[in-house]
Amino acid sequence: MKKKNIALIFGGYSTEYYASCVSAANILKNFDEDMFNIIKIGITLKGEWFLTEAKSHEIEDGKKWVECNNKACVVDLTRNSGEIIIFNESSFDKIKIDCVFLITHGYRGEDGSIQGVLEVANIPYVGCGVLASASGMDKQITKVFVDSTNVKRPKSIDLLKEDYKYGKKLNIEFSYPIFVKPANGGSSVGITKVENEATLHEAIMTAFDFDNKIIIEEGVQGRELSIAIVGNDELEFGEICEIITPEKKPFSYETKYINPIAQMKIPADIDEITLKNIKEMAKTIYKSIGCEIWARIDLFLDNNNEVYFNEINTIPAFTSHSIVPLSFQKKGIESTMLINKLIDLAYERAKRRKTLDIESVESIL
Repeated sequence: MKKKNIALIFGGYSTEYYASCVSAANILKNFDEDMFNIIKIGITLKGEWFLTEAKSHEIEDGKKWVECNNKACVVDLTRNSGEIIIFNESSFDKIKIDCVFLITHGYRGEDGSIQGVLEVANIPYVGCGVLASASGMDKQITKVFVDSTNVKRPKSIDLLKEDYKYGKKLNIEFSYPIFVKPANGGSSVGITKVENEATLHEAIMTAFDFDNKIIIEEGVQGRELSIAIVGNDELEFGEICEIITPEKKPFSYETKYINPIAQMKIPADIDEITLKNIKEMAKTIYKSIGCEIWARIDLFLDNNNEVYFNEINTIPAFTSHSIVPLSFQKKGIESTMLINKLIDLAYERAKRRKTLDIESVESIL
């Protein structure tokens, strides 16, 4: 059987650049090389696209791969051919791409931007579609979808940088502690837990360093949980994860990647009725936003056993210590099997989408 060409796209002009590189390195280590030819495409922090020969450890470093034997490349949008163009010194080559595995986190990677390029190029890809990606990236828009369902979420207000600059009065009708976070972002970058009004302004300005729109959200007293979902029509759940951080610290970028002191209990100790409710809630959110292939949903379980939606991640991290691979490993699905399944789902989605009948269109015209 002829191997499929799978392009792994990582990095990007994003605060989550390094998290993406670490995820990409782990995916490379677990790719099924008997089935796939792996084509590595890295995007630098400057937004430059390169075909790279870098090894997994060089990609994981985040800096070393940029210094490797790289060639500038771009997705070919001219012929609907599913190819990438690689530029040499005085010429160019083309490579047919059968499927893309997107592991780009955050701005310009997880917000529907690259997804739109791949849609136009007619290349199947692992990840949610354009609308779901854009909606899941913007926490304010996500809440609009959530509010159209019966799912509970913490109280919150959104705030624009311009409004705050010109003295908009904050009408916070919930008690401390509260969380201040950028509306567009992930990996907990720019998030601050605020214990009192005295530190609120500083937290707001920190969030505005990363986005022009922020969310101020009520804190939920209870447990922090996360559930991984895989599927298009029929959904499969990983074992639910409880995130335990010392001294009640939030699950931040630091506790995830720099100094990973947060502990994950998989599966979480949860009764069957609550577990069923969590899965129903996760399915409702997944479907309402229009997610496909995979996502991770974060939630809270308060002290009264009530479930609250927190956030959705449409390109979850895939490091060796990330929730998605670990939660499926607990079900007997190793990372290589999971990667294969995600690629199969990308092909499934591509096949079921309607192909434009050119002859019919021409007959109308």
